Amino acid sequence: MRTRGREDTKNVISERVRALTMTAFLCAFVCVLSPFSIQVGPIPLTLASFAIYIVAAVSPPPMASGALFLYIFLGSLGMPVFSGFEGGIGKLTGPTGGYIVGFFILALSASSIIGVLGRRKWSFPFAMTVGTLLLYAFGTAWYSIYTGIGFAESAAACVLPFLLPDAVKITAASVIGISLDSRRALSRYLRRERRDDRRD
Repeated sequence: MRTRGREDTKNVISERVRALTMTAFLCAFVCVLSPFSIQVGPIPLTLASFAIYIVAAVSPPPMASGALFLYIFLGSLGMPVFSGFEGGIGKLTGPTGGYIVGFFILALSASSIIGVLGRRKWSFPFAMTVGTLLLYAFGTAWYSIYTGIGFAESAAACVLPFLLPDAVKITAASVIGISLDSRRALSRYLRRERRDDRRD
């Protein structure tokens, strides 16, 4: 009994270490891609949302949201991980800060929806689209309140230019997510075949 208890404890610790390591890796992935940007009106076009789509596609909600929380926290401390290789609390609390906070909402909602619907081919683009709409809504409301510009006018400036690029990013991220799932399924199948061969 004691031996089994020790093994269970080791397994729990191992799983937690693995989860923390993966969360840190996903955060680093977002940090590397997010700073690259092209200014399009008040909001820059970045690779941040693409990175977050990938994070949502490959990780469960606690890991995805943890990675984005850590990303935002590092950026608020001044690390140059936001668009344009900028950082600092001022960037987070400025007129476009709602979109940065919205990244957390995007990661959590998209990952959760994929988890609820199952990892079907259509669930990836659906979840990412819903998450993106929540990001748009939160970020635009923040921008509208901060600047005093109407919501519709804010959306025209901050959302419309990104509809097509985000659609392309969602498509690409969905293909990657589906491809990774196919490889995992093949890997599991091959492992089962090897075990069966050994038994024979």
